[in-house]
Amino acid sequence: YRIKHGTKTVHGFVKEFVHRVNVETFAAEQTDVLRLNDIGAVLVKTHEPLVVEPYAANRAMGSFIIIDEFTNDTVGAGMIL
Repeated sequence: YRIKHGTKTVHGFVKEFVHRVNVETFAAEQTDVLRLNDIGAVLVKTHEPLVVEPYAANRAMGSFIIIDEFTNDTVGAGMIL
C-alpha cells in the first residue's frame, strides 16, 4: 500500500491487526482482517519515517489514508494514537 500522511506519500503495510470494534456492542474483537466499513486498531509499518502527532493534538499530523498501489483507490483511513 501507499500511506498518505499530509503531503507525503510513502510505501507501507499493515503489520498487525490489533482488534476490530463490534459496532453493536463496541467490544474489541480479535481479527486478522478488516472489511469494508469495519473499524479497528492496526499497527502500520512504513518504509520511510513520518513526522506524526496524536490525532487528538493535531488533526492534520494525526491522520492518514491507505491507498491501493494498483487501483489507486483509497482503502482505509486512520487516526494516530
